[in-house]
Amino acid sequence: ATTEIYTLSLHDALPILTYARRALDLLQEGDYYERGTTAALLGLAYWTSGNLEAAHRSFADGLANLQMGGGILKIAIGGAVILAHIRIAQGRLHEAVRTYEQSLQLATEQGELVLQGTAELYLGLSELHRERGDLEAAREHLLKGEALGEQASLPGHEFLWCLAWARIKKAQGDLDGALTSYRACLEIAERLVAQDPDKTLWLGDLSASYERIGDVRHDQGDLDGAREQIGRALSIFEGD
Repeated sequence: ATTEIYTLSLHDALPILTYARRALDLLQEGDYYERGTTAALLGLAYWTSGNLEAAHRSFADGLANLQMGGGILKIAIGGAVILAHIRIAQGRLHEAVRTYEQSLQLATEQGELVLQGTAELYLGLSELHRERGDLEAAREHLLKGEALGEQASLPGHEFLWCLAWARIKKAQGDLDGALTSYRACLEIAERLVAQDPDKTLWLGDLSASYERIGDVRHDQGDLDGAREQIGRALSIFEGD
């Protein structure tokens, strides 16, 4: 879900690769805002086209230009989430952790000011610790992120927080708890789809929710229930 938030469709990405590179050749070195936004967009286009190293390099360059042009810290925090996801896609998990931790240090240096996007840094660290099998650290990072409140979270990420808790419960072997959390994810996805029925991201979250409920049902030995949920997941995109 997170990846789909930031990447472009391949149909949109291909012309951007051409025009953004041309624009960067024409822009002056001191045009920080224009170079920053163009390089960041080019990074997203590279990501979508599968050129991950170029994506990271271009997006990082875009952030650097925006900061040199006086960009607000919120841009740096949100951008760090994207850079970390690119590193995760490359399998470079240690670098992803370092990206999150460096940005958290930057965010915490602001004193009592809580920057939007800070909570997602904790969310990202939680997911990485869970994948490593360190469930206690994963849980602690989620709790720290949630303690910051909604003002520290990026818009539209309610589903991802719910999903993170469900994954931890499943990894702990708490299948009943995981099922309850996945059902909560399903309710969020259903609400988002009702608001925007044509948004592919929300439909993907809806399908994934059914699929994960089916997985838990399977693990519980309820094969009929599992088949029913998987069938619902597959039906979301039937006819596309």
